[in-house]
Amino acid sequence: MILSSNLDEKIPVVCNTEDDVIFSNITAAVKRHLPWLGMTEPHDKVAVIVGGGPSMKGLLPLISKHKSAGHTVFAVNGVIPSLLSVDVTPDYFVLLDAREDNLSFLHPDLPVHNLIASQCPPSVFKALEKQEITLWHPAYPGIADYIGDRECALIGGGTTVGLQAMSIAFAMGYRQIHLFGFDSSYSHVGEGHAYAQSGNDNDPRDTYRVGKREYVAAPWMARQAVEFQEAARQLADADAEIYVHGHGLLPAIARAMSQPPEEISEVDKYKAMFYVKRNLA
Repeated sequence: MILSSNLDEKIPVVCNTEDDVIFSNITAAVKRHLPWLGMTEPHDKVAVIVGGGPSMKGLLPLISKHKSAGHTVFAVNGVIPSLLSVDVTPDYFVLLDAREDNLSFLHPDLPVHNLIASQCPPSVFKALEKQEITLWHPAYPGIADYIGDRECALIGGGTTVGLQAMSIAFAMGYRQIHLFGFDSSYSHVGEGHAYAQSGNDNDPRDTYRVGKREYVAAPWMARQAVEFQEAARQLADADAEIYVHGHGLLPAIARAMSQPPEEISEVDKYKAMFYVKRNLA
């Protein structure tokens, strides 16, 4: 069994970028004349965070309804083209990865407020120099030595951009957070994302069980699903409400967290909405 207590042993963090590159990027980023993400007082607006899991495709109409209702849409990584296909322009774009090939996720001509991690490469900031950018700092070990004493929010909550986007939304004052495309597993036909992402094509895969269901996931997916549990508990204890839409390993865990096992019933995989609040099991 994989638990928070043995997560680093079972699924160790393997950074895709060397520390010297990350700290070089951070050093360059803090020299830019950009606003930094801080803490905002809680408000009653709704955050909708859209990840790239396969189930996101079937939920695009629901995401569109959220946007029409005036809710704030956060897009991570490569989801923007999917959102544009249903005429949804996200309010925010969130990027964490320090690799150069993530330039393909950028949309410099789109009126989006970009939330860019300080570990992202200088080429990202150059590509977005005509757009609105807020710099945010992931709670990366050793980062305090590079950002000085300027007031900011250090963003944790997990090792993926999706989980850190939850913390970003919380820091921005959102206390009702909807998650889409947080599958943390492959679809039944083997899709890892709702869009093509060849960079993950060769990821190893393993099988994980929640209740009677089995899910196939890459190690980073499984780690995200485990890290979600602690992140959700912490945010819930701080009065956040988290709604997980879709299907897959992480939504199954969210359902198990929010309901006693005997109350769990089968639901339509595209209409499932699991609610995580306080007093989580």
